[in-house]
Amino acid sequence: MVSANSKMRRRKVVQSKLEIAAAWIVKHLGPEEIAGPAVAQFRPIPGRRWSVDLCWPERRVAVELQGGIWAQRKDPVTGKRLGSAHTGRGHERDMEKLNALQIAGWIVLQFSTTMVNKDPHGVADVICRALKIRTEGAEKTYKQEERRVAHVKL
Repeated sequence: MVSANSKMRRRKVVQSKLEIAAAWIVKHLGPEEIAGPAVAQFRPIPGRRWSVDLCWPERRVAVELQGGIWAQRKDPVTGKRLGSAHTGRGHERDMEKLNALQIAGWIVLQFSTTMVNKDPHGVADVICRALKIRTEGAEKTYKQEERRVAHVKL
């Protein structure tokens, strides 16, 4: 895994345990063999402050890791448990990011901590399939999809 491109301001990249585990999967279970090392904390859309966790910019494939979906948070005043660490606004920001990336032509893959920890080979397989779509069989895949969609009556 390499750090973000030179167009970005250089900043210290702090990785969570989940990001370290995902980077290990990319390096040792196949994706790096297909597309080379992933770029960490890359800002794919100019003018946006957010970044993606891992990506292959030349193939427009991004990996987003959702680590806080099962964490509990507490109300700062009452101390009562409030549920997910992800707030409503956090979900909206994630949706905005996903929409912007998809409109820009990116394949965005999302994985939870459980998925990364319990099925690393499954995670690697999904990443490999996305990278292959963007390399060897892209034209064939797009044409097959166009034919399939053409036969669907709306």
